[in-house]
Amino acid sequence: MAGVLVVGVERRSHLLFAAALAALTAGVLGARDLLPLFTAMSLLGALIPDFDLGFRHRMLLHNVFIGAALAGLPLLAGVFLPVFPASMLWGLPLGFASHIFLDMATFQGVALFYPLSRRRFRYARLRSTSRLANLAVEAISTLIFLYALMLNYA
Repeated sequence: MAGVLVVGVERRSHLLFAAALAALTAGVLGARDLLPLFTAMSLLGALIPDFDLGFRHRMLLHNVFIGAALAGLPLLAGVFLPVFPASMLWGLPLGFASHIFLDMATFQGVALFYPLSRRRFRYARLRSTSRLANLAVEAISTLIFLYALMLNYA
């Protein structure tokens, strides 16, 4: 029904993994003081690839060209909006990349170079519907997130 906005098992895994990476990298990317906004951008970035559900899924929005466009946003903001905290926008490509990384672990893989190539890339053969795989990602992501918070703010 609501497609992109319904938080299912796989989507929850994507969101938790993106939040974990955001907490872990916020300091490196100069966004430690903006962690809530940086994490929100990362969560949004993790949802973007699934906006193509039902239409060339894992092709149209699962490629390096979309990732490059998202990475360009903080660069452009830094140039044209010098007062704006562009570092928080690095969460968008981070969340996007985290989503692609997890989807590359599935049987279907990801068409990284679409529309230039329909070839799909993967590094594992997990099922995106596997409850065990999703629970493992969620547990590891939660531990990374908590560790990063202690590391950055203790």
